[in-house]
Amino acid sequence: MKKINKTIYSFVLADTMRLFKKNKILLHNIEFITLLGSVRKKEYVPNYSDLDLLLIIKSDNAGAIRKRVLIEIRSICAVLSQKYPVKISFLTHTAKDFLGYVEYEYLYHYSLGEVLYGNKNSFLKFFRDILSKKKPSRNELERQMYNAIAHARFNLVRKYVCINKFNTKVYLREILKLFIDNLLEISDWRLIADGIWCRSKKEIVQKISEESNSPFKLVVKKSYEYRKRWNDKPVSIKELKQFFLESIGFINDCVRDLEKRT
Repeated sequence: MKKINKTIYSFVLADTMRLFKKNKILLHNIEFITLLGSVRKKEYVPNYSDLDLLLIIKSDNAGAIRKRVLIEIRSICAVLSQKYPVKISFLTHTAKDFLGYVEYEYLYHYSLGEVLYGNKNSFLKFFRDILSKKKPSRNELERQMYNAIAHARFNLVRKYVCINKFNTKVYLREILKLFIDNLLEISDWRLIADGIWCRSKKEIVQKISEESNSPFKLVVKKSYEYRKRWNDKPVSIKELKQFFLESIGFINDCVRDLEKRT
């Protein structure tokens, strides 16, 4: 893929909102559009970061979204993908989803989004009400984070042992991104289990350095640095292999620690 620079994200975002606002079907069926993720926090890295947008869509009583609405959103994503070398991630949720299966941790992070469409005060009230209804006890939160980390470990390990040079192009780079993303997310969950809620990746790294007792905790800082250096000189194979092993060690420590509590 052709290398891109940081300025392109603002163009993609502006074009995305232009396409949504000119589509009458979507304007009548979407309650809020908010900006999430690393673009929101100015931590995005060209050729690495996605553009994450939360779409809160109207639904019927069962939580089903009109097929025509999904077709229109899909069409906009296709137009943008053809024009720009940036991966677009539309998080298509309904209010029914939030009251049902979406975990508290995700709801909290969603509530921090920058409102691009819809009334900001209504958006804040919407999430304030839902968060108050779904706030778990400390023990419940620890159990949720344990389950999340254990499941993330399973997904990471199954991909790590299966991705190789015979079935995946630039496989080491793909595995590296997989580990970076998982380490930062798992670190966030590890902190949440201790009642520490971070608002950026940089804050996650800082807090893990202060809070974690794992002998492998420095690998989280290393993952953040690899992410920042994504467009620089590639990491050596020897360094990558060491990073993967240290990462698995850190994740296993997180699982063991939370398993003792739950």
